[in-house]
Amino acid sequence: MSVPPPAAFLLGPTASGKSEAGLLLAESLGGTEILSLDAMAVYRGMDVATAKPSPAARLRVPHHGVDLAEPTEEFHLGAFLSEARRVLADASARGKRILALGGTGFYLHRLREGLFEGPGADWAMRAELEARAEREGPEALHAELNRLDPSAATGIKPQDLRRTMRALEVCLGSGKPMTQWRREGTRGGISGGILLGIRRTPEDLKRRIDLRVEAMFAGGIVEETKRVAAAGLSHSASQALGTKEVLGMLEGRYGETETRDLVRRRTWQFARRQGTWFRRFPEIRWVDAAGNETAESLAERLLAQLRDAEAKAA
Repeated sequence: MSVPPPAAFLLGPTASGKSEAGLLLAESLGGTEILSLDAMAVYRGMDVATAKPSPAARLRVPHHGVDLAEPTEEFHLGAFLSEARRVLADASARGKRILALGGTGFYLHRLREGLFEGPGADWAMRAELEARAEREGPEALHAELNRLDPSAATGIKPQDLRRTMRALEVCLGSGKPMTQWRREGTRGGISGGILLGIRRTPEDLKRRIDLRVEAMFAGGIVEETKRVAAAGLSHSASQALGTKEVLGMLEGRYGETETRDLVRRRTWQFARRQGTWFRRFPEIRWVDAAGNETAESLAERLLAQLRDAEAKAA
């Protein structure tokens, strides 16, 4: 089945202001709904940790891709891509357009490039690889990947531990290189759609991350984490920024001040990794946001970029 692409993608690192501007942009476009590209917003009840759109925002514009699974469940890329394809096809059948909104670059990449049917996650092997990386450094794992699957290693930076571990996990667990899996089984990519992005200076983004973290703690991240942890958390859900660090605090490994600082630092590191992912897409039309710029102003400039791109493509 042919699936239409989103009318546009709105991208940007965490705390860049894309949720607020995206909501206004969708309203300005009319007949447009939002598809979240946030890997953690899929979990119900983790609203504070994931800065999920409020009920009021969801009343203004329908949102898809959120609240798809319980925090006790593992939710993987394949499930997201199936849901995204369903949302896009359904919206098209109803005469609606989709604005894909988020910062999970891997989801964006696979939505556009397709998914290869590789082996499922092997958490025991990942734990072993993580322990080895702590002892020997990520470069040691990358060197092993280069020996086993040089083609895959060429496309992964030595410092990109997550992707290195996944490629090793596939290779060691299946006996078949990641490159071969991709060559034989990649399917379902969705081409098209205009890519827009919100970009901020490092200083401004750090300031906004600080405000985001303070809002998380004021908004009840500790209480939320206690509640979802009581029912048990899947490995994936427990890795959410904020949730992971508060779990450590609840286990007595950190004090509250240390926990806040840890969330700030890891959120900034995550934002930098997001920027690395976005560099894979040179066609992104970036809007550079001023430190004091309103969401309304950003949405207006994004709309102008979108209209210009549509006019040039016509």
